[in-house]
Amino acid sequence: MTTYTKLYDFFPADMFAKILDAAENGTPKTMEHPDLPLILDVDTFKNTDIHTHIDNFFKDLGYNTENSTCRLQGTKPGAEYKIHKDTPSKVVTLLIYVKGQEGTTFYEDVHGKAHITWNEGCPKADWGINPTVDTFTPNAGYWFDRNSQPWHSYENTQDTIRWVFMYNIQDIGKYESVQLNTTSK
Repeated sequence: MTTYTKLYDFFPADMFAKILDAAENGTPKTMEHPDLPLILDVDTFKNTDIHTHIDNFFKDLGYNTENSTCRLQGTKPGAEYKIHKDTPSKVVTLLIYVKGQEGTTFYEDVHGKAHITWNEGCPKADWGINPTVDTFTPNAGYWFDRNSQPWHSYENTQDTIRWVFMYNIQDIGKYESVQLNTTSK
């Protein structure tokens, strides 16, 4: 049962080159998240042709992109995102792999707990049912909406930062996605 849509060659080559360059060389706006093992740039691509490209993709699918956010996100070596579903504020989540090796693992369901929040995660003893790994391929990735959002997790077992490009459409009135707002994960 697939609850996400796989994407290939999502960005035109010139756009992906800009994103890859930012991941490899950093930007003046790159900063570490104070509570999570993340390196974020929430501003460099905001309201750019890259942001517009993604907005247009989702507008064509019928989504209102008025409250969309995008960011370059790096996960430090050794970090583990336990099994979780995204916050209810995320109407749509898009992830495009940029640089690394570790893909995202999706699960049909989870053992043991009826509800596991992003903050709590899921202990390894309660790993999910029927795991499927989405292969890390640069400029490929996936998207899902909150009506079909899957359980998912990943670990960065490599010695370097895992870089992805994230995009969310936010629900008005709900808390924001992971950025530097430490009250929302």
